[in-house]
Amino acid sequence: MSMLIKANGNGQRTMPPEGNWVGVVDAVYDLGLQRPFQEGDQPRNRYALLIHIGKNIESGPLAGQSHKASMILTGSTYRKSKMGKVMMALMPRLTEEVLESGKVDLEDLLGRNGLFNIRHVQRNGNLTYEIDNVSPLPAGMPNLVRIPETKPPDWVLRFQEQRLDKPVPVSAQPVPAEDDEEPADLGPLFE
Repeated sequence: MSMLIKANGNGQRTMPPEGNWVGVVDAVYDLGLQRPFQEGDQPRNRYALLIHIGKNIESGPLAGQSHKASMILTGSTYRKSKMGKVMMALMPRLTEEVLESGKVDLEDLLGRNGLFNIRHVQRNGNLTYEIDNVSPLPAGMPNLVRIPETKPPDWVLRFQEQRLDKPVPVSAQPVPAEDDEEPADLGPLFE
């Protein structure tokens, strides 16, 4: 699974601690059609899940805030895909048939709790993290409450700017010419 470290508004980054952590999905973002992350792959639709975990930052200017993590996944809902596995873990009553039919709304993930296995890895000389596994929350473990994001993080906006299937901006759409003539009287439309 591809992961990013969330940059806070002031440019500071927090690294979530390693281990299994209770987490809740705070936001789901459509990143659109993106270039492949690996050479030889095809462009794919990607989605970002923003998760906050039940461990607060202990020191520094962000002390007391909960750690956040993110996952970037392809839009495949095949049961063995990463997105399919995450959805099955966070939505235990979801059947494989419904999942593979594609009739699952990603917004159904909002507020879902699970166990997120986080590990630190070296990548291109930088220390980062991966969410190795997502599993259902065991019975008796407390749920976290969703903290909705008020605006997308900067890195999500950058991904959305780079999408290959950019919608045409409203300002670039043709504007119909104004007609100075009065419309002909067509009579009553409803009686």
